[in-house]
Amino acid sequence: MASLQVPQLYRQLLRAGSRALRPERRLFLAYRDQLRQAFADPVPLETLADALHRGQTTLQFIQLAETPNSLEHKTFHNLCYMRLEIQRFERRRSRSNNIKRATERAQLVEAYDEYHRVLQRMNQTLGTAFR
Repeated sequence: MASLQVPQLYRQLLRAGSRALRPERRLFLAYRDQLRQAFADPVPLETLADALHRGQTTLQFIQLAETPNSLEHKTFHNLCYMRLEIQRFERRRSRSNNIKRATERAQLVEAYDEYHRVLQRMNQTLGTAFR
């Protein structure tokens, strides 16, 4: 029964994310890539029920984010934007990363660390499964 819920949850999360990020195609593509990566990782059977519960909680948050100008919408939009910027930074050629000044690079790394701390706190307090 739980194995049937995983693809259904994936489709629901994808549809809800598409509706929440409708005008922003590039943010949706970053969200879709992150969602694919999250569902590609195998989940042990012992923690599958907890993962499904967290997935349902995340789905509820994203469904709330479909309302324009709500706090959830702005938060979800900013999380997807940060994910897009991280993907751009990681895809950049190493030479262009070396050319950047050390202070600029340190600021980017610090901002990305702050992003990961925010995700961790959101997951702890809301019971979501953002990555």
